Amino acid sequence: MKRYKVAVITTHIAPAIGYGGPAVSIASLITAWGQQPNKILLCSSDASERSSLKPSDIIVGQNTEIHLYHSYWFKRWGFGFGAITTLISACWHAQTVYINGIATWPTTLAAIFCCALRCRFVIAARGGLMPEHLAFIRRYQRHKWWFYRLLTLPTLRCATIIHCTSLLEAKAIQPVLGKNSVTLIIPNGVNVKAIPPQDISTDKQTVLCYVGRIAREKGINRFIQLWLKYRNSPDRFFIAGSGAQNDPYYQEFQKIAAHSQGAIIYYGYLATTKLQQLILASHFLVLPSGLDGGGIRENFGNAVAEALSLSRPVIVTKGLAWDHLESIGAGLVFEPHEESIQTVIQHIQQMNEADRRKMAIAARQYAETHLDIQTLASTLWSIIIGKQN
Repeated sequence: MKRYKVAVITTHIAPAIGYGGPAVSIASLITAWGQQPNKILLCSSDASERSSLKPSDIIVGQNTEIHLYHSYWFKRWGFGFGAITTLISACWHAQTVYINGIATWPTTLAAIFCCALRCRFVIAARGGLMPEHLAFIRRYQRHKWWFYRLLTLPTLRCATIIHCTSLLEAKAIQPVLGKNSVTLIIPNGVNVKAIPPQDISTDKQTVLCYVGRIAREKGINRFIQLWLKYRNSPDRFFIAGSGAQNDPYYQEFQKIAAHSQGAIIYYGYLATTKLQQLILASHFLVLPSGLDGGGIRENFGNAVAEALSLSRPVIVTKGLAWDHLESIGAGLVFEPHEESIQTVIQHIQQMNEADRRKMAIAARQYAETHLDIQTLASTLWSIIIGKQN
C-alpha cells in the first residue's frame, strides 16, 4: 500500500531566498493541502541564497512529511546527489506525484522516475514553456535546448496533467506538447481570509510598488525610466526584491535608482510581513513584465495576487494573465510602449480619493472570489488524485 496520497517534488521551497514565485506558491499550496487528513510528502533541495534550509524552517500542515536533500554547486538548479534516492523513494511510495517546475535537477529526475515506475504524475510548468522563453533558449542556449528536447519535453508528454496557472500559459503549452496533453488551469492562490480588507492612502502623492526579482524578464528597468520621466515630483516608487550582483541588468537598475534623487526607494529582499507592509504603503503595484528582454513574460505574477488580496489595484503590461482586471476596475493595463505607459502614469496622477478607493474595493473583491488558496487548493487536490467530476 502506498504511504502517501501525494508526493510534492520541488526545486526550492519558501522560506528559501532568491528563487522567486515557484518556491513561494508551492509553500502556500502545500500549507493548504496540509489541512487534508491524508499523508503528504514534500521533497525539495535545501538551497537558499543564505544558509541552507532545515525541515524546521518550513511551516506546512501537520500531515506533511518533509524530506530535504543537500544542494551544492548549482543551487539554482537544486543540484545534489542526495536527490536520487530521495526522489526514487517518493515516486515509489506515493499514489500521485506533483512536480513543481521543469528542467531543473530534481524536477527532471522526478519526471524520469515517474515514467520508469509508471507513476501517476502531474507537472506544474511554472512558465518554463512560455514561447518567448523557449525562443531565447533555442537561440542562445543550445545546450539547454537539447536538454529540453531529450528529457524535458518527452517526460512532460507523459504527465497525466499539466497544471497551468493561467489561460496564457495553457495556450503556450499546447503547440509545444501537442493536443493530447491534458492541461488544467488553476491560478496560484493567496490566504485571503487571513487578511482583512485594507483602506488605501488618500495622500496627494502617488506611490507605486514593485515586488519581485530584479531581472530582465520582469521589465522593471524600462518602466522606472519612463516613470521618472513623467512622474510628479512628490511621487515615490518602492521596490523590493533581490538581484544577481554580476548581472548587468541588476547593475543598471542600481544606477537608475541611485540617480533618482530619492524618488526610487530600494529595499532589497524583504520577508513576507514586510513585503505586505510595503504593498499597503503604496497605491498601486506594478508588474511590467515583457518591457525588456525581447518580450519574455511572466506566466502569472504572484505579487499581483498578493496585492489584490491586500486591496491594492495593479498596473500590468497587456498580454499577461491580468488583462481582464481593467474591465472590472481592479487595475490598469498598458501596451508595451512609451506612449501607453505615459498615459497610465498621467491617469493615476489625476485620480481622486473616491477613484482610488473604488479600485481598492474591486481589487479585494476579485481576490476573495477568484484567488482564495483554500478553494483553489481543494479543487486542485480533488483533480490530481483522480476525483474529477
